[in-house]
Formats: sequence, C-alpha cells, structure tokens
Amino acid sequence: MTQTKSAPPVAYQRGSTLESTILYKGGLFSFLVKGEDSGGRDATIEY
Repeated sequence: MTQTKSAPPVAYQRGSTLESTILYKGGLFSFLVKGEDSGGRDATIEY
C-alpha cells in the first residue's frame, strides 16, 4: 500500500462581492471558497 500526503489545511477568508456572486434561478449565490482555491477539492456556497 502506498501512502500519500495531503496538503495542510488552508484558512479562507472571502466575503460576498460582485465578483464572487451569481444570480441563479432567482437566488443570489456567493462563492466563499472556489475549486481553484482548494485545488479542485472543495467549494463553499452561501445562499
């Protein structure tokens, strides 16, 4: 069995801005963590 090391956790700080907010089906969604921030592993969206 091969063991792999994962990257250490990284703290993110992002608020709702026009650049990180989209209008989708009548609701505003703000991306607080995007895939490119976490190496494609995670995304956090505030509705």
